[in-house]
Amino acid sequence: MKKTIYSAVVAYVLGVLKVAELPTGEDGKLALSAEQDAILKSEFPGDLYQSAMDKMNAHLGLLAAAEKEENDVKTAEKQNVLDILAGKGTGDPVNPEPDKAVADAAKTVAEQQAVIEALSKQPETESSIKNIVMKGLVGTALAASISTASHLFGKMPEASVKLFSFEGRNWNARAAGLKTAGKTDFNDVSTITRLNEDLKEYQVQNPNFIHDLYVDKYGLPEFWSKRFGVVDQVQDAVMDISNVTQARKPDWAPGFELFIEAEKRRIYRIQIDMEFTGFQLQEMENSWLASIYNMDGSSPYKYSFVAFLLKKISDKARQEDREGAIKGIFVQTPAGIKSKGHYLNAQSGVLHQLYTFVNIKKTVVQYVSPLGKFSLSNAYEYTKGFVESLPLAVRNGTGRRIYMSPSNIVKVKDNYKQINSQNNDYSGNEINYIDGYPNLPFYGMTDLEGTDLIFITADDNVEILEYLPEEKEKYRFEYLKRDTFFHADYRFGCGVVFSGFELPSQEFKGLAQFVWINDAPIFNETVSIPLFGAPMSSPVTINYNKVHVHPELISDVVKLNGMPAGTVVKILGNQQMSTTSVIKKKTSGNGGNLDLTADFNPKTTYSLTMVVQADGTYKELARVSAFPGIVSTVKTFNDLAIDLVDGNVQKYEGSAAGTLEAIVGGTENTELTIFGSENALTVSANDTIVVTSDAVLDSDTKFIKLRKFEGVWFETSRG
Repeated sequence: MKKTIYSAVVAYVLGVLKVAELPTGEDGKLALSAEQDAILKSEFPGDLYQSAMDKMNAHLGLLAAAEKEENDVKTAEKQNVLDILAGKGTGDPVNPEPDKAVADAAKTVAEQQAVIEALSKQPETESSIKNIVMKGLVGTALAASISTASHLFGKMPEASVKLFSFEGRNWNARAAGLKTAGKTDFNDVSTITRLNEDLKEYQVQNPNFIHDLYVDKYGLPEFWSKRFGVVDQVQDAVMDISNVTQARKPDWAPGFELFIEAEKRRIYRIQIDMEFTGFQLQEMENSWLASIYNMDGSSPYKYSFVAFLLKKISDKARQEDREGAIKGIFVQTPAGIKSKGHYLNAQSGVLHQLYTFVNIKKTVVQYVSPLGKFSLSNAYEYTKGFVESLPLAVRNGTGRRIYMSPSNIVKVKDNYKQINSQNNDYSGNEINYIDGYPNLPFYGMTDLEGTDLIFITADDNVEILEYLPEEKEKYRFEYLKRDTFFHADYRFGCGVVFSGFELPSQEFKGLAQFVWINDAPIFNETVSIPLFGAPMSSPVTINYNKVHVHPELISDVVKLNGMPAGTVVKILGNQQMSTTSVIKKKTSGNGGNLDLTADFNPKTTYSLTMVVQADGTYKELARVSAFPGIVSTVKTFNDLAIDLVDGNVQKYEGSAAGTLEAIVGGTENTELTIFGSENALTVSANDTIVVTSDAVLDSDTKFIKLRKFEGVWFETSRG
């Protein structure tokens, strides 16, 4: 007989296993080899595996029923022929009544015909076929009884009834395949209200899901401890006692060395402010529907739409928390700043704390290698020298790690292999520590990429700080006009428990450290913090020595605090300034501490470099007027014509003032920037140049921008 394949699932399985028919045992039941079973478990994760098995066994049952029907018909027909020959038969065709199994088989074939037709209409790619198969399995595993007439996942506990209701929740109705359910109208205030209610209910009913989101998604070292219930800051007293015992002698000589210090670790208040259009939320709804059909897990709880929203946003928030925990530099944002702050300025991470220990508190002394800078050619010996510079008790102790960028760990290993290339006893195995110090394994920290920084500390000397586990996922939706607003507030931080004791004598510096660090720059040269100013030109405290002026600088800056004497501080200007505030030199009347040659205008001047004096004065060392990529890199021309072959940014340096006559070259949509000089160049309208008015470029900073369109140069901006 012809064994018809009724199920799309069975068809897909045959293709995956590369067999013509399902393997069966002597009893006619499914009999997979261990290898075939493993393949199917990888193809159908979680509950889908059992659903696929059920489909295949049902298919074998249908085949057996069909074969029985065929045999019964043949037997009846044969008996009819014998009866005719014996004079007993009627000669009519025999059509025995099919039993219930055969009737069910026919019904199943009809029901599955739609799936087969859908397969035939799809492009013949594995992913498209698998998508339809997965939908079929979802129908079996969850949605086949997916629902009551009014609820998605109808078999959920009674407490979850509201979350999975169809009423007012088109996302649930669409997931159940109801044809009357269209895309959700997220511009409807009632929809947003209902979404808020579902968020609250989901958070109450699924505390473990929330816990997973806020704790386990950081990507920070798993051995760093977590401390909860921190409201503002925390500190632990660290006591170091030494030299308690001494050689026996007849005289009484009491005394021991005792140091007690405390390191404050701060928690930071962080906010999430997001804005969605109705279209964006509809796209997320469609992504949620696709995730249901993929079914990459066994619990239908995770497929609630509100859970999907939480996870999408929380995954990104936790990524930013992780980066901030390592690379963040906290900057207080004053009232009046309207633009969004950068997440790396929401908290001070481990690297900024190391910067503070070395440069401000001076409790940590950096290791300076006699080999110079870390490089591929000295990576192993450099790191070995660093380890061997540690106090004996430290380098032989346990529970500490060497933190480096993953790429620099590769350099250490490659250099080690190169050193041992002529060693016949070298096994070629991976090296995860410096020879002789297996107690100090390497730990590759992705956020150190781009630096040659190496630091060593105990596993329990860094901890993650939280306030309340659930507050991180207490999101709220608000609706206004056509947009939806989504916000949350929480507290988070990551702190080094203790850096070291401040010993009384300079000669003992670095002997009582709990963190060890090499002398490579802690941050790369592009890192700087925003300067916002302060209301009424109050003193501004900075915690890093590279600063860029924020475009909304709210007031003149007359006094800076925060950096110790000897620190070199650099301030970068900003041509996008929307205010007229400046950095002002000190005068007898303003009470400032900025010893400058003149006021620093950040809109027109690129940088200002100062050094902090012993009396707290910030004394100017240098300033650079020209912004990079503008005047300093332009080509010059002397005639009253410009040839684009020489470049798209050009500066007039003619011996006398004049008016631009022609622009040669340039393709459609080319942009040209022209700077002037003290001998003024005037750009006026002519047959090939269109300007709003004559542009008189009579200084190095004045410019006009033109763009070529249909053979004519049109003014786009000037300054």
